[in-house]
Amino acid sequence: MSGLRARLALNAALALLVGALAFAAYRHLHPAASAPPPPMLHLTAAQVTHIEIDRPGRPAIVLQYTPGGWRLTHPFAARADADNVGRVLDILAARPSQRLKSTHRARFGLNRPMLTLTLNQVTLRFGTLNPLTGEQYVGVGATIDLISPSYLAGALKRAVDFTAKNLLSATDVPVGFDFPRWRAARRQGQWFASPPSLAVDENELNGFADRWRRASALLAQPAEPGRRAEESFTVRLADGRSIPMAVLARTPELVVLRRDEGIEYFMPRTAAARLLDPPTAPLPGRS
Repeated sequence: MSGLRARLALNAALALLVGALAFAAYRHLHPAASAPPPPMLHLTAAQVTHIEIDRPGRPAIVLQYTPGGWRLTHPFAARADADNVGRVLDILAARPSQRLKSTHRARFGLNRPMLTLTLNQVTLRFGTLNPLTGEQYVGVGATIDLISPSYLAGALKRAVDFTAKNLLSATDVPVGFDFPRWRAARRQGQWFASPPSLAVDENELNGFADRWRRASALLAQPAEPGRRAEESFTVRLADGRSIPMAVLARTPELVVLRRDEGIEYFMPRTAAARLLDPPTAPLPGRS
């Protein structure tokens, strides 16, 4: 009788063990819903007004938010490309899969980070990758977070990549163009062109001004010192300002210098006809 009781007890214990293992396997395959991990940074994009990117052996890139939008202030001054600035700020959405508290920062490559990113007064140091998960160690204050390495991509850019490619800012409204061989001006809401021999109607001049407002370059960079201009012209704006510009080359590509900013813009040579020449040819028989 005692042997029967022992077997029953053993069977009950085995049943409990099998049940526990089955429950553990189920929880592994169907994990219980849990709250998402907290964000790495408690900042919003609207709160960030200063960005600094430091990489070993390269000049620091400094971006500053102004009432007129983001500007690059170092290593040279220029209007900044808002889209590329936004890609840097994507890291504000990062949620670490793991948070460590460790004094052994050299173990994670944080004593010599591959990149240091400062957002306002918060500094992030990007270290090595975890060999098992492929995630990146990022030091923030006294903690070390593991996040996706994709968040680093936005900051791995050159200074010229942060330079705005549009020739005019969003608030620059052209109301006049003074080229060496022709002019256009908007007066009392209407466009006029000179000399009178140009067969240009108001719709064509409206389209010309719109092309200038949308004009964007493939590359924008600080002007090369001492480069001679082929011709100079002026774009007059609705707020009373005048922007002095110059054509540095028409071939093999169009290069336009915005003198007030010291930035040269590289565009396909076909852009010259759309941005520099009158919309139509002179009327036959006129000079």
